[in-house]
Amino acid sequence: MHRSVDTEALPGQRVVLEIHFRDVVSDVQDWWLVLTQNGADVCQHDPGFGVDVTLSAELRALVRVRRGDISWSDAFKRGTLETHGPQELRHAVPRWFRPSPFADVERAHR
Repeated sequence: MHRSVDTEALPGQRVVLEIHFRDVVSDVQDWWLVLTQNGADVCQHDPGFGVDVTLSAELRALVRVRRGDISWSDAFKRGTLETHGPQELRHAVPRWFRPSPFADVERAHR
């Protein structure tokens, strides 16, 4: 995901996005993206800046959103993705990420 960050869509200040995978074992359950106008850094441990917004997700749901199988809004409606934090940041999270280059690839659905 860090490679698909749309830095132009980010607010002017650094944003720390914590991604919490609620269906993954505890030692790899939490990841942090430090997002700035210069790019994104991925952290496996809390970078210590304070979390601005949290994305709580089922791993499969986030993969499906990234692949373009379902939209961000559908995943939020289904409850497989949730955001926590100030409203303006919660609503902005989907705009921070460009679609995967594979999002438009036709796939056979099982």
